[in-house]
Amino acid sequence: MMRMTGTMQMGGWYRRALTVTVRMAIGLASIALLAPQVPAALADAVLAPVPVVEQASLPDGFAMVAETSTLRLHANFTDSRLVVEDRRSGKMWASNPFEQLGPQKASQEDALFLLSATNAKRQMTNLLTWNTEKPIISAVNIPGGFRATYDIDKFKMRFAIEYVIREEKASDGRAVPFLEVTVPDKGIEEYGNCKLVTSPTCFKMVTLEILPLFGAARAGQKGYVMVPDGAGAIVEFKPEYPQYRQRYSAQIFGPDAAANLFTVGGSGGRGGNSVTRPTMPIWGL
Repeated sequence: MMRMTGTMQMGGWYRRALTVTVRMAIGLASIALLAPQVPAALADAVLAPVPVVEQASLPDGFAMVAETSTLRLHANFTDSRLVVEDRRSGKMWASNPFEQLGPQKASQEDALFLLSATNAKRQMTNLLTWNTEKPIISAVNIPGGFRATYDIDKFKMRFAIEYVIREEKASDGRAVPFLEVTVPDKGIEEYGNCKLVTSPTCFKMVTLEILPLFGAARAGQKGYVMVPDGAGAIVEFKPEYPQYRQRYSAQIFGPDAAANLFTVGGSGGRGGNSVTRPTMPIWGL
């Protein structure tokens, strides 16, 4: 689930007051994230009961911070890495790989997020590697998980991310466990001096990509992405399909639909390209 509210302008800067929540359901097969039309057979496969097993080994520094009937959440408060464990199968999904995935990701494998910001001159800057611009991290326990606060001195900003495990009941009464990751709207603070256009300490957040390597697989491993578009489509992991490895952007929440009547592609007679319904892939677990 994602939740986002309004856009407002402050002092010439377009700012977005938002609360973004991403839920990653934990199961034995692929399930849909923001895709409600999951076949019944698939849902049965996801929620099929399996024996509870003992906790597998974890790297040093991790401790359990929350537990439900089906999940455990382990965290390292030093760097805020996390591991979600399915108590039924012993399967673990880590925020960052325990071992190197491949040379193309070596510089980002410690990252919990990828960030881009703009300065007072509207010049974009990317936090490309976690190693070169490590934030100052502080973490505290909250009900169901923990909250980590990241302070990035280069961009003069700090923000909080909450990691929580929860369970909800399906219509037939079965428990559906998931990891919920939230960026609170009041958890973002930009403390640079933006009174002058020439200020070297003025930065505003533009994009924030959370857990870019959660559950990542090593280069060369077999797998696929399932796109819930109509009957569905499966895209296997192959280096020949670089277009599927690029960032995808589409508006999910925004202005009232009536505004489209007066925009390009709307039904107001101005013509242009029609807007297609954005889709998100089913996240395989």
